[in-house]
Amino acid sequence: MEKMKPLKKITTLAIGTYFALAPDAKADFGEAIQTAPPGQFQLVGAQFQGNKLDVKGKKKPIKLEKIITKATLKGKTKRWLGTITVPFSDTENSTINQKASGIGDIELEGGPHYKLDNLHLLSTVKVRIPTGDYDPNKVINEGTGQYAITPFVRATKLYKQGTFDLGIGYEHNFGELSDKMIVRTTPGLKFGNWQIGIENIYTDNFKGKQQYRAGPCLRYTKKNNNKPSWHITGFVEKDWYNKNGPQGVIGGIRVRKQF
Repeated sequence: MEKMKPLKKITTLAIGTYFALAPDAKADFGEAIQTAPPGQFQLVGAQFQGNKLDVKGKKKPIKLEKIITKATLKGKTKRWLGTITVPFSDTENSTINQKASGIGDIELEGGPHYKLDNLHLLSTVKVRIPTGDYDPNKVINEGTGQYAITPFVRATKLYKQGTFDLGIGYEHNFGELSDKMIVRTTPGLKFGNWQIGIENIYTDNFKGKQQYRAGPCLRYTKKNNNKPSWHITGFVEKDWYNKNGPQGVIGGIRVRKQF
């Protein structure tokens, strides 16, 4: 009988991840059953029993040692949010002597909101309703005259006295307007229930029209049982660059409710 070579030291790693969305959610990885409060994200390790062959070909029990230390990102239960935005625009094109000033298209937005320690993750869908005045015979209008839907993902990092928000969306228009990509960043500073920031918005329809507008925003947060419940934001944004389009100023009020 040919002599068997001893196996090298056996090492294994069992890693499991889960995101608990309900109380007492469980994840089973071998012998390790972990539970976590809603909204917590964990890396968990387990122990397994195995066998190896010795030099004589006999089975010898071996305990595969503990794997990984559990690491938890503190979080809270997934929440839902709803937002309504009422814009006011003031745009002028001196070349054709046209001006538009008034309430634009109202936007409704909603989706889930996850909080992982100092990181907020949002995935929303925004619907634009053509409530603003629109005249197809004019180049400049308060409204667009058509509906649009925009899936949007956003991440917000919280710091001791500040925040940084990054969002990316894709706007699909149900009409003659072209679809476009939207990138939004908002650095801000917190003062109690108040926050002041600079909104930066870049859009590109991939057909030669790019636009960049930016301006200040001021937000007030009303808390219920020490948890954010209402956000009321006022903003003013100026077109600093608008290729193949008129430049103007847009402002508005944004009201957001967390459930």
